[in-house]
Amino acid sequence: MNKKLKIACYAVVCEEAGSVASANFLILRELLLIGHQIDLIEIKDYTQPGKLVNFPNLKRLEIYIPWIEKIRQLCPALLRKIGADIILGRLGNLLYHRIMIAKINEKPYDLVLFLGTPSFFDFDVKTISWLQGVPHTEWKSIRKGYWKLPFTHYFNYFLINVYYYFHCLSFKKKLLKSDILIVGSKNTADWLDKIYKNKMPKKVFVLPYPIDLELFRPAKKATKNKTILWLGRIVPRKRIDLLLKAFELFRKSNPDYSLKVIGDLRYASRYQDLMNKHMVNHIEYVKRTTAVKEIQKSSLVIQTSEDENFGSAIAEALACGKPALIGSSNGTGDHIGGLNLFFDAYDPTNIARNLDRVIKTQYPENKLRKIAEMNFDPCCTARQLENIFHESICRDSANQ
Repeated sequence: MNKKLKIACYAVVCEEAGSVASANFLILRELLLIGHQIDLIEIKDYTQPGKLVNFPNLKRLEIYIPWIEKIRQLCPALLRKIGADIILGRLGNLLYHRIMIAKINEKPYDLVLFLGTPSFFDFDVKTISWLQGVPHTEWKSIRKGYWKLPFTHYFNYFLINVYYYFHCLSFKKKLLKSDILIVGSKNTADWLDKIYKNKMPKKVFVLPYPIDLELFRPAKKATKNKTILWLGRIVPRKRIDLLLKAFELFRKSNPDYSLKVIGDLRYASRYQDLMNKHMVNHIEYVKRTTAVKEIQKSSLVIQTSEDENFGSAIAEALACGKPALIGSSNGTGDHIGGLNLFFDAYDPTNIARNLDRVIKTQYPENKLRKIAEMNFDPCCTARQLENIFHESICRDSANQ
């Protein structure tokens, strides 16, 4: 039996959020169920432990710098739009992480775990970071000239480029602060190799994010709603512009299908104009329980993202017994078995053709569900993570 560990953890966590924040909730829940002692470092508005507080082996270490949030609130909307949020956010991260160092180094922990972000600083104990992805993929998409359209104005475009330039530089240095890195797909592991020119100095493990299989499950009563669903944030890398063109071609032979987009626009607000032009049903936000129902009612969930680390919406679709369609650079493809749920090229005609093919193929609901159970089960993910913990600690003990 593995030793129960004392872990200091910083995580962006919220049970009701999507993607990484809800996956982090599941990871922490399972580690607590196993019996590990976790001291969770909480930053107001970023860490929402929810039901985790009911575990006796969870301790909350709250840190909060009120003057940063007060300045942010006092800033006029124009200042926030042209960079105050970015500057205050970076300053806040720096100060919060310095407080973390003091709190973590004053206690005897077995390891420090970062979920969703790499560590900013060196700690006196083993540090493991599970990365949400790499900012280089986001910046790559932003730099492509034909994506200037989605930004509100050119100054925003310039500002975001500057932000990602420095973010990518600092990210490379931050990776060196962790002893072990975990990523959601081989696609992201390959990006880490590119960043370090095939000389990645740290051990990298690939683990898929867990999905709440109790919440995301096939509907009790099957529906015949002819809807193609997009679920997730709307930024240039997600290539919703490509989806809109592809769906227009798809509808020529499938006029009874509709496209529904659920996701917030972030900094690319002019995508709304594109969606209005194509008469797309767009909703910025739905509750987690509503997202389940939307997936269950859909015919297929699609993700046209380039360089996707891990598409939670695709894993959730499979858990609901629904087919999906993704591109060749989508890391979720590492975990969905031999099913042909891919389009071959990031081209509207190719996507439309493959969308038509997947829609007309009969994928057994139980087979899709089984793939989700085999790859995205929270308990299995936590056990694999625990093995990484113990392997790294035992290796260090052997080297001493």
